[in-house]
Amino acid sequence: HELGHHVYHHISKQLIIGSVLGFLGFALCHYALTNAITILGYQYIHDIAAFPILCLVLGAFGFIIMPIQNAYSRRLERECDRYAIKKTNNPEAFISTMDKLAEQNLADRNPNRLIEILFYDHPPISKRIEMARKEICVEPEK
Repeated sequence: HELGHHVYHHISKQLIIGSVLGFLGFALCHYALTNAITILGYQYIHDIAAFPILCLVLGAFGFIIMPIQNAYSRRLERECDRYAIKKTNNPEAFISTMDKLAEQNLADRNPNRLIEILFYDHPPISKRIEMARKEICVEPEK
């Protein structure tokens, strides 16, 4: 699985996306702070009294993009799961590993869909196992 991240260049892709989102977040903060200091009567953008506005804007931006980033991350993880199963040609070992991982980490195997969308950056264990079971039914490539 982890080798799949290397093969598919996931680290560099996520660094680029993270950098772009970081730039957008700071640009949004600058825009919001510039407007907020005028509306709220602050003299300078770097006024320490405006710090809560900075925190509010960054927090809101993070909350909005988190489900998008997590969805992308879950997609990459599914890709690596498939890679691992294809390379090992052993879905049963993958299923066993996921079961052990869930038990060791006390993972919620089947979380509420909203919780998954908002907070999970990996597919839930139940979905990973379901995907592996489907791979058992697929005839291997020749």
